[in-house]
Order: sequence, then structure tokens, then C-alpha cells
Amino acid sequence: MARTQSLASRVIIWCLVLLPSVCTAQFQWSMLLKGATVYPDATLRGVPSATGNPGARQEHAFAFDDTNNELWIFGGTSTVSGTSTYFYDVWKYTVSTGNWTWYGGSGSSSGTARSPGSQGVAASSNTPGARVGCVAWIDPTSGMFWVYGGSYISYYSDLWMFNPSTGYWTWVSGTTNTDTVGTYGSINTPSTGNHPGSRASAAAWYDGGNLYIFGGTFLIRTSGGQEVNNVMRYSIAANTWTWIAGTTVNRGAGSVGAKGAFSTSYYPSARAAGASGYDRANRQFWIYGGYTTTSAAMSDVWCFRLSDSAWAIMSAAQQDRLLPSFGPIGADSSSYSPGSASFAMGWFDSVDSTFWVLGGYGWDTARSTYSHISSSLWRFRVSTDSWTIMAGSNVTMPPASPTYVAPKVYTKGAVGWSQTLKTAFLYGGAPDTGSTNNELWKYALLPAPVAPPVAPPVTPPVAPPVAAPRAPPMAPPVAAPVASPRAAPSLAPISSPNPAPIAVPEASGPSPSASPIASPASGPVESPSGVVNTAPVGPSPAFEPGATPESLSSRPAASPFSAPVGPLAQVFVSLVGPSAPNSSLWIVFAMLSPAATLLHFR
Repeated sequence: MARTQSLASRVIIWCLVLLPSVCTAQFQWSMLLKGATVYPDATLRGVPSATGNPGARQEHAFAFDDTNNELWIFGGTSTVSGTSTYFYDVWKYTVSTGNWTWYGGSGSSSGTARSPGSQGVAASSNTPGARVGCVAWIDPTSGMFWVYGGSYISYYSDLWMFNPSTGYWTWVSGTTNTDTVGTYGSINTPSTGNHPGSRASAAAWYDGGNLYIFGGTFLIRTSGGQEVNNVMRYSIAANTWTWIAGTTVNRGAGSVGAKGAFSTSYYPSARAAGASGYDRANRQFWIYGGYTTTSAAMSDVWCFRLSDSAWAIMSAAQQDRLLPSFGPIGADSSSYSPGSASFAMGWFDSVDSTFWVLGGYGWDTARSTYSHISSSLWRFRVSTDSWTIMAGSNVTMPPASPTYVAPKVYTKGAVGWSQTLKTAFLYGGAPDTGSTNNELWKYALLPAPVAPPVAPPVTPPVAPPVAAPRAPPMAPPVAAPVASPRAAPSLAPISSPNPAPIAVPEASGPSPSASPIASPASGPVESPSGVVNTAPVGPSPAFEPGATPESLSSRPAASPFSAPVGPLAQVFVSLVGPSAPNSSLWIVFAMLSPAATLLHFR
């Protein structure tokens, strides 16, 4: 009985310890690296280094290679001691080694001018020049790194390829003109003469040898910022651009159907700086929010399906100046929402079918100033059309609490998602409108809690049979003495030819034998107990900115419990019997049941 109660007590204690982590979010932030910009010696170009570091920056291009778990970044901007720096360098972070690799380029306060060279020809003198707000891709098959557009003073419309093996850039497609409208051609008709035009703060993804780009903004000097809502695809093999969805109208309105309904006739309104993620398993692109010149921030979620180039709105329709609606941390609800936001960061988890959004600019509570910076991390669950706040709060900066461990970066950072590692990697960005971050963070799924092993019941060893003492052999019986024959009385003689002899009786009695062996003892033998640095305003032309268990009145006399049990445990005991605490089923029950319904010890 004592051993049974002890085992049950240990199981319950571990359940109480582990249940909070089982029933709540199992992700957490942790910082990997931090430091100022450090370029290795030129001889170490292209060589992983434990000392090299890109330093503080925001609005840099990024791409994550999920095949090799490598994060690539290019360009961006920062400010140190009042001096702005615009970068044109290439870096790669390798998750398995924890090291950065510098492939060339640097930064300057005046912004290094681009040098395209001859189109399609790689050369050591070629460079895209310093720029911010460009998009990037990594081709996991060839290892080539691609960059499009962005801005520095003007907006670019060129496509570049970087070869890590040689360190050379190649201007591949587009034009060297600035602030230009795209050349789209006819829808679904590829052409070497097509290009997306000048754009920054667009969204991009890679799929099967093709580069995709959606949205973005550029500047027409006479009429201000111009956002677009089309999707264009670049074929690496054919060197052609194809307009495949949306419109070619600047600042174009959207076409919205029923929620979740896909159609080539539907598409989002024109926008830039939306949070996006790519569902590689299902070949679907997701985007949330963004801004236009006429609407500072948006609140809708859209999905683009590559198989048929169709769009579908996946959330409530766009609402201008929508404020966040918060619930408890980790609680799903279709009534919760991050509100309207732009310059947020996102990723998509294909296994769980969830879309994640971090930070972004939004409206203040009075809906009068577009300067609120969210510190929240949100998760959108596709199957239920519901939002969940997973971390952070609705304040501009994180709460002053030692338990709040998270990056102080909420806009314009680079986020890459590793589906194989189920981890998001975040580099750089801006925690507010006046500084830039120089940290690398990861947001990872915690290992599942493991209960200490519970030893199976020990079967006591069976003692060898002990023979009972043998009884001493019995002495042979002593024969009765034979009486001496008496003399016959004197009688007259009888005449007989052969008188009969007198028989002498022999000794008689049982033969001696061993007594039987006693049965062996069968009773069990009881077993022993056992830099931030200030940053300039980015290139956007318009906007910058938390039942008491029921007791049993009686229990069977044979019950191993020494205290009342909760209602769920009572039902469980009635099903599996009073030996439950020693069974594997009891342990599973204890792990899955809320702590309040487990055993309640006085």
C-alpha cells in the first residue's frame, strides 16, 4: 500500500509541474548573436567567421534557404552617431555553425552608386549599389542569391544575381532607369521585355525555379507614391517575366469575394509593406496588412494559390484604422485581431497551417496618429479563421518585466522560417522610429516536456524451494519372542507314521522407508525500496512612422488512495480499477487531465 501511494504521489507531482507547459504556448524567443558591424579581413571573404557580423540595420533584403537552413541578407540602412550608412554588402548566417559569412561589399554614408556593367555578364566590378527596401530570393538548387528593386534616393527596377562561388554580381533583367512604371504585357504571357517596374517594400517568394513578387510602391515625382497589386513571375531558365494576377493600375482597388473562395477574378487592393509568408507544402502565398498612400494601414488576410493563380480573402474584409482586439495569451478567437498594420514581419508554418505576424506600425487608440508600434506576436489559424496573441502586448515598447524575454524589434526586420527546424530567425529591424537593432534572435518550438521515467512494478523474485528436514529412518520392528515348545502331556501314544513338524513363526513388520518431502515454500520475498543605433526614416513615400476537486464521501475498502480524488479521476478509477496508479493508463490520464481534477492530497 505504501509503495502504491508513493508512486501515485510522484506521478501527480510531475503532472502538476508539466501541465502548464503542455497546455500553454510551447514556443519561446532566445537571442543568438549581437554586435556592431565587423567586416573580416579581405582574405576571409566567403569564409565563415566567428567574429564577422553585419551589425545594426533595417529594411534589408533577406531570403531563407530552408533546404540548407541559411539566412541571406543584403543592403539596408542604419545610423551611427548621427551619421547614416547605406549598405550594399552580402551576408549569410549558417544555423548549424552559428557563424556569419561575409561575401563582399560594405556601406557608406553617401550610398555607393550601382555599377551594372553589361546586362547578363558577371564581373568583379559590377554592384547593385546601396539600397533599402529591396526583395531577395535564394535558389536552393543553384545556390544563387537574387535581388530586385529597392530604393536609394530613387526607386530601382532591376533584377540582380549574386554568385557566392565567385563573389560576382550580374545585372540580369529589368532596366537601369529609376522611378519607372512596369512593363506587364498581356496576362499569362511571358516576355523578355516585361518587368515589374520600380518598386520597394514588396513581398516575394521562390518556388520551383521561379521568382515571384507582389505589390510594393514607387514614386512618381508629380503625383507621389504609387502602390500596385499585381503578381509577377520570373522564370530563371527562360529569363522572362510574366504578369499572372491582379491589375496593372497604380493604387488599384481590390476585388473581394466570399471568405475562403478562390478565383482569378479576386485580388487584394494595391499595397506595400505587408507581412507575408509562403506555404511551400501547399504552394500558397499569404499576406496580411500593408499600406497605401490613401490608407495608412490595412487589416485583411489574403492567400494566393499558385496552382491556378487565384486569390481568396481569408479574414474579415479590410477595415481602415482598425484597432487591435486582444484576448488572453494563447487563446484563439475569430473576434481577436492585430488590427491595421504595416511594416510587420511574417512567416507561415505549413505543418500547423498557421500564419504568424510580428509587430508593425498601426494607429493609436484615438485613431488620429499613425505611429503606434506593436510589440505583439500574433498567430492566424487557417482552419478556424481565428487570431491568437502569442507574446507581447499592445503597448509601444515591451512591458517592464524581467519575465518578458523577446527581441525589441517590431518593424522592418528580416525574418526567415525553417520548416525543418520549426524555428523563425529574426535579424535587425527597428524597435521604434529612432533606432536600429543589431541582434539575431530565434523563435523556436520548445522540446516536449518529458516526465521522469517511472519504473515498472518490480516482481519479487521467487525463493528456491526449501526441502523439509527428512525424518530419521524408522528402526525395523523387533520380532516378538518365540515361545519355547512345551512338552506334550503324557498320553497314551498314538500311532502315526509321520508326525507333523512344529512350525516356528518368522519375524514380521513394515519395511523401513523415508518420510515424504514437504512442499516448497511459495511466499514472495519483499524487494527493497528504492545599437542599438539610431536609424533614418525608411523609404516609404507616405507613412513611417495577459473547481475545487470533489471529495468522495466513501471509497471501497480496497482502494489504494489515501485521499479523496477529483471527479475525472473518480471516473477513471471506476473504469480501470483500484490498481490505476500502477498502470501506464493512469500516467497518460494524469498528463492529459487538468491539474485541478487530479488527486487532491490533504
